[in-house]
Amino acid sequence: MDKTIILTDEQIQIIVKAMRRSLGQDITGKIEEVGLDLETSVRMISLQEKCKEAMEELGLTIKEIAGRLKAPQYRIKAIEEDGPKEIFPDVLEKYIKFLEIEDWFELWAEANPKVAEKLKGSGS
Repeated sequence: MDKTIILTDEQIQIIVKAMRRSLGQDITGKIEEVGLDLETSVRMISLQEKCKEAMEELGLTIKEIAGRLKAPQYRIKAIEEDGPKEIFPDVLEKYIKFLEIEDWFELWAEANPKVAEKLKGSGS
């Protein structure tokens, strides 16, 4: 069952605005000082959740998938937990194909072109 949705730009802006309001200027300022971007983080959530969902449907662990992809476990975990700077494009591509979510990922990339572009250029 497909539970993960791709948020619209409007939904993302509403979430980011609510986060800024809830966390306050001091905390959001500190978050941005360390190089984190709230909007990018919100956009990444659906990709991360879709990967977790697909992995669970396959009944596999990160360790098992990493072994099959011949990729370090921490690189797979980065896809599910970190921002674009920590994700290696070649590992992401293999992971998306392995999980058989290429079509969903294309839709996500179309809805999130700036983040998708960061993912293609990250880890280089």
